[in-house]
Amino acid sequence: MGSFALTSEQGEDLGRLRAGGAEPVRYPGAELRGFPFVENGEASFGEIGAAIADRLGLGPVQPWNLTDAGRVRGEGFARFALGADSRVRAVRARRLGWTPRHASAGTWIRDSMRIS
Repeated sequence: MGSFALTSEQGEDLGRLRAGGAEPVRYPGAELRGFPFVENGEASFGEIGAAIADRLGLGPVQPWNLTDAGRVRGEGFARFALGADSRVRAVRARRLGWTPRHASAGTWIRDSMRIS
């Protein structure tokens, strides 16, 4: 486990796009009600785990196979939450002029995440 891709976004970047988001967003030729997706990159569980371990000064991330993960967390969770890609693209948000200000999840964890 750990090689599955996840789209990430930073909360402040998300808030900048979604402020006032109850109003319809107009695109050329159509009106879309709802929220455009946002993202500022992709990271796998393994990459996120490695970034957290680096930030906290821990050892390397250890792999977790599907069988063991299923035994601990339940097979459904292991297969569908830990074992599936979750990707979106911010195509519409970027058409509206939105761009992320913050770094990808791994970079943010390594460089900026507060440690209490």
